[in-house]
Amino acid sequence: MPKMKVAVFVEPGRIVLDEKPVPDIGPLDALVRVTTTTICSTDVHILKGEYPVARGLTIGHEPVGVIEKLGSAVQGYREGQRVIAGAITPSGHSAACLCGYHSQDGAGTRHGWKPLGWRFGNTIDGCQAEYVRVPDAMANLAPVPDGLTDEQVLMCRDIMSTGFSGAESGRIRIGDTVAVFAQGPIGLCATAGARLMGATTIIAVESVLARMEMARRMGADHVVDFSKADPVESFQDCLYFSVVTYTSLGFGDQIPVAHARLIAGVEALNGLLLIGWTASFTYLAMERYWPLHARTAPRKQVETRRSIPRSASTGIRRTLP
Repeated sequence: MPKMKVAVFVEPGRIVLDEKPVPDIGPLDALVRVTTTTICSTDVHILKGEYPVARGLTIGHEPVGVIEKLGSAVQGYREGQRVIAGAITPSGHSAACLCGYHSQDGAGTRHGWKPLGWRFGNTIDGCQAEYVRVPDAMANLAPVPDGLTDEQVLMCRDIMSTGFSGAESGRIRIGDTVAVFAQGPIGLCATAGARLMGATTIIAVESVLARMEMARRMGADHVVDFSKADPVESFQDCLYFSVVTYTSLGFGDQIPVAHARLIAGVEALNGLLLIGWTASFTYLAMERYWPLHARTAPRKQVETRRSIPRSASTGIRRTLP
């Protein structure tokens, strides 16, 4: 059986280059020869032991490659075609997927829902390898146009799609004022997504100079340095403040400070939506103000949504009467 080189998680603090057999594929799968991939901060969390995965798992979830082999039932793709594959890798046919909540794909469960998150490099072997098996290929592959290089599409499978999905999940409308907490790669894409969806005013919250400058290039109208100014006080001038997008990647331990300041001043805002990785922190903070599952509240309408791409984070939008 042919072998391939892979990056394997051994134990916290140790990822090694090893060999595994080239994966077999089923009728709905594709075998992709990986030509370009990258290291996500999630992989760093795995390395540090901060996110548990099985020992021996091939890590990585951001592949660009060429289809080496197709399953017998796969249509619409051809061997030798350049493709990308998304990190979440859902089945595409579960109840959750059909409702648009791919990160909660529950294929094979009685009700079709499961807090999946993502699969590559988490629950199945990932993409820091010479070859990767892409399950349910028709739901998870996307062709790469001939005029684009691997590097030009490298961020599409995770970074860009996550940031854009945050903006979409926020249901940003033309004329909204939006604040994006943290301007790491995903936060920058959330800023760009908010602009593309019609936000009139975008406020970025950052403290790193290079990211602050990039945020302006990506569409931010105002940038608040949370190390020098209280973001909540800076928001007071926004009379019809409607959406807050919170992206923790790239901030380390600093962003919860700004996030806590926001929660402390939430009553001063006209509307609020939180999107982020730290679901339990968000749940606890929001429950101080509104019941998590509430549909109505005195003088205000509250909508609760529990399906944000990539993790089971919560979004809450409050609309004044």
